[in-house]
Amino acid sequence: MWSIVAFRDNSVEVVPSKWYDSGVCAWPKRNLRLCIDQQLSPNSNEFRYLNGRKLGKDTNDYNIAQEKANIAKTTSHLSNNESYDNSQCRNYTNLGPCANKINAPSPLS
Repeated sequence: MWSIVAFRDNSVEVVPSKWYDSGVCAWPKRNLRLCIDQQLSPNSNEFRYLNGRKLGKDTNDYNIAQEKANIAKTTSHLSNNESYDNSQCRNYTNLGPCANKINAPSPLS
């Protein structure tokens, strides 16, 4: 099973459902992709624990969870209805489709 979790900095990630429990999500200290792909069980040596909230229901299909997470990533103010204090978090807005484009510097004359 897969969960979509929104973290306090408004980042969103698909994680194995066993990583999330009661507002806390285990997060690997290294090898993130490997840990997610293998759905490793969290432990205090290799994982840190971050506050977050689950978005929607768990799903058996990773691809569906990823599609939903991508939608959530483009939604501004994910934590509007959240109960924890996010006053010290960065607020992101929907920057549109051009946000990820990097302008190359102009060539020297």
